[in-house]
Amino acid sequence: MSQGLRRRLTATIVTAAGIAGALAASSSPAFANSTTPLHQTNVTAGDAEQKCGDERFAGRPKDHDGWHFVLPGGNASGDFVELNLDFVTGSGQTVSVKIPDATDAYPDAFYKAGGRTIHAYLFTPAGWTLKDGSAEITGTAKFFNLSHACEGTPGTPATGTPTPGTPTPGTPSPGPTDSGTPGPSTSVPGEGGGLPITGAPVAGIAAVGAGLVGVGALLLVLRRRREAESS
Repeated sequence: MSQGLRRRLTATIVTAAGIAGALAASSSPAFANSTTPLHQTNVTAGDAEQKCGDERFAGRPKDHDGWHFVLPGGNASGDFVELNLDFVTGSGQTVSVKIPDATDAYPDAFYKAGGRTIHAYLFTPAGWTLKDGSAEITGTAKFFNLSHACEGTPGTPATGTPTPGTPTPGTPSPGPTDSGTPGPSTSVPGEGGGLPITGAPVAGIAAVGAGLVGVGALLLVLRRRREAESS
């Protein structure tokens, strides 16, 4: 085999291998968001640890329960995207609540700590039972927690429109921490992730096919040349 022909064969094989590698990388599916369950179920706000001094509960009407949820697990857990919670009212009716949702009657908010959206607050009418829940997150976690709550008093007239995270005048506003209550200026909407990418790009497949055809053709030419030289 001549040296020039050997160089062309090597270049063709390298090109085909490069195209195949690029195709494999581009066709790998992207990670999708995951769903994790609520660790505590069938609990009332009164069953949870009481922290009515949480500044995020400052605007809570007296006839509402305040709920604080947190995503544990460090960076691997990612961020909250959406919470779906099922409650049972005092009359036995099941009510599904989503966080965030600015269109319903239940004020809610997400807050960041350490650069991650891992805190969620919610106000519901006092006396409801938190039956179950799940959270969409950008990472992976075994569960998320009901960190603490502030139990309200049913039947107490509400005034104004409550908003979690709106302190009363004179209330101090501590900065965010990874484990404590986040600071007041970090309310953000959920940050969603994309759907997984499935399938392989048609252009990439065609390119690999063309490269392999070229290698096959070159090998066939070499074989015929060697047979001619040996005859």
